[in-house]
Amino acid sequence: MLRISDPAALEAWLGERNGFEDGHLARAERSPGGAVTLVLENYLRFGPRPGDVSVVEVVRLVADEVTVEHVVTERRVTEPWVSDEFTVVTGAAHDARFWTDGASRALGTPVVWRILGGREPREAGASADGCFLQTLSRLPSTDHGVFCARWSGGRYTTLRRYGSPPSSAGSGRATVFSTRLTG
Repeated sequence: MLRISDPAALEAWLGERNGFEDGHLARAERSPGGAVTLVLENYLRFGPRPGDVSVVEVVRLVADEVTVEHVVTERRVTEPWVSDEFTVVTGAAHDARFWTDGASRALGTPVVWRILGGREPREAGASADGCFLQTLSRLPSTDHGVFCARWSGGRYTTLRRYGSPPSSAGSGRATVFSTRLTG
């Protein structure tokens, strides 16, 4: 248990948890002694697909009294971000060629499908599920690319960067590629 008695300590505690930005108020309770308890859940790792495992930190904030005061209602623009993975709703039109054509346009260089470790492009018309998108020029020097997984009968497609650490995301190409394909 951690007792917090001043705003600076609370700010520091929240700062260690990114301000609970991936969390929510799960419930409010009154303890037998009359204190107000706010139960917060913070997702440390979120598994969005059926069968994925989420890691949730559960925290109770206990006070004798809680005062709620509306301060302001704001409109905020969502800033672009770079992600190692994105999932989109897809259909029959989102075949293997759709992805290679879209990635080639977005990146300005030819992109092909490959199997893990393959040095040749995958044959045209083959399923992209379980394969990797890769620029044609990088086939000889790499054995991976952007992994593609289709699920729920092809209704959803997840593209995930594979084979390089998250810190190398830098260029923002994943965001550009996603935006041009879906929006």
